[in-house]
Amino acid sequence: MRVAFYLSALIVVIISGIYLWKESRFATAELISIIAVGVTLSVASFSIFSNYLPPEVKLVSFNMTVSGLPELNRDWLLQEGVWIDLTRGLTEEGKKLAQTIKTTFGLKQLPQSREELSNLMKGHTINYNLVDDVAKLLIGKKPYSIPVIIGISAINESAKATVIDEIFLTIEGLDRKFLYRPFFTVDASKFFTRSYDKTRDFLKEMTHPFLLQGRSEKADYFYFIKEKSFKDNGAEDDNIEFSPGNYKLTITYNFDGRTRTIRLPDISLTEKNLLELRGGGAIQNYQPSELYKSLVSGLGRGAALDTGQDIKAK
Repeated sequence: MRVAFYLSALIVVIISGIYLWKESRFATAELISIIAVGVTLSVASFSIFSNYLPPEVKLVSFNMTVSGLPELNRDWLLQEGVWIDLTRGLTEEGKKLAQTIKTTFGLKQLPQSREELSNLMKGHTINYNLVDDVAKLLIGKKPYSIPVIIGISAINESAKATVIDEIFLTIEGLDRKFLYRPFFTVDASKFFTRSYDKTRDFLKEMTHPFLLQGRSEKADYFYFIKEKSFKDNGAEDDNIEFSPGNYKLTITYNFDGRTRTIRLPDISLTEKNLLELRGGGAIQNYQPSELYKSLVSGLGRGAALDTGQDIKAK
């Protein structure tokens, strides 16, 4: 926008100068001086005018990662798995555990609810391995709540300072929709190198509001947590989570009373992906650029890479 204005102002001044030169007796040096003054005044006017333009903020996503379950969710998932296995007798381990509980507490039958089992087991430890066949029954349900980490760069293209008031992530699948909000920022040096023991080790407190000075940029990794979930008919249902399938992702943000949206690359989650996430792993949603694919292709063939220019040894 600024370049276009400068060019337009320059063209107007030059045309005006040529007109004055033809219609009057200005010397060439005087004409050049007039054009220089006109260009200077045009640029100065635009600089002053731009300070009163409303702010314009552009958000760019440079990384998106589906994160593994935090420890609290894993514990909750394990409890649900234990309950399902105890009541249904799905595995040999579950059957043995049920018999051990009956024998230890002198029961004829198992507790009839999760609450009864929890109260009964206070002060006792249950050693149980949540196998895939049991975990599969929990996919898409509340304990399987999966965070999303997104690298975001916010660019204030205007001269005025502004604040990004809110950022939301909407995820839409075939039969379910989710609303995510960032609650923390992420220490990328720890997360991406797996240099942590607990989830809290790589999380940082997020500062609000997101203040951007004029013509400035801020970038960070945000830890999004599900806030709401909906069925395909629009009915709210906070008990549903990710299930295998394809999902569309959109970031919505607002600043200075205006709202903007950006589309992120779609993600596709398989049952295998979701089972791996319960152990705290991560899935990076990365779509390689044409440059990246060209480099990989060239390196794979062992051929010289075409960079568009010749490099000669001196």
